[in-house]
Amino acid sequence: MSIEYLFQLKKEIILMMRDRNFDVSEEAKILEYKTAEEFQDYLKELKPESGKDARNIVIEYLFDNKIMGNRSLLSNVYCGRDDTSRKCIVYVNRGKLDKKVGKGEVKPFIKLLLGNKIKEGIFISENELTPQAASYWNSTFALTHANPLKDKPERKGYFVQQFTDVKLMYNPLNHVYAPKYRLMNSKEAKDFLERNKIKPANLPLIDVQDPVCRRLGIRPGQILEIVREIFVPYMLVNKEISYRIATIIADTKKTRKKKTI
Repeated sequence: MSIEYLFQLKKEIILMMRDRNFDVSEEAKILEYKTAEEFQDYLKELKPESGKDARNIVIEYLFDNKIMGNRSLLSNVYCGRDDTSRKCIVYVNRGKLDKKVGKGEVKPFIKLLLGNKIKEGIFISENELTPQAASYWNSTFALTHANPLKDKPERKGYFVQQFTDVKLMYNPLNHVYAPKYRLMNSKEAKDFLERNKIKPANLPLIDVQDPVCRRLGIRPGQILEIVREIFVPYMLVNKEISYRIATIIADTKKTRKKKTI
């Protein structure tokens, strides 16, 4: 895998974590690199030497367990920009070209999350998971995404996502016609609902599997503010603000179907 490819992949990881309000200050300089060679020098500094600590717990774990690869050096642990207690592991699987990701490749990621008691994680791989790996993933994180319309808390409190390289490198926010999306925090969402005297179930829906929701790491029950600006040359003509609540669309359809019977 070329260094140019890894360079682009790492930049997308940084941009995505920045969009999710995580602190990327230590890696921000990567976005300023002009050539892949500069990035290659940066990766050399990340490789742990014998008797020395690695830059982060993910790389240290992979190095100690002898499952390191050039892709693995893109992994990191990010802390929240406003809440430093919030942490997320971004695990870049070393993978094998043209082969789906097996159960054995998912296990280190899950062990890192559980062992370090970190509730958020992103698993990045070249290809999709095998049925066995997907089953193991689902059994470990079963029902972590509760349907907000049923008002159920998350069963285990974990929020995990899996991206292939192709899906990660597509940024739905980076388009001239894309509206501006903003995730409302819990206080803003509560004030909005009380001020307008509406219930979450009355808001328009957006699927958590929507590319924008996946990019921003939006969970069921969270409210998204969408601002659409209409321009003519050199002049803003109109601004439209709408709100949507994230949910699992398939579950919502089943719930509403039962109510109509």
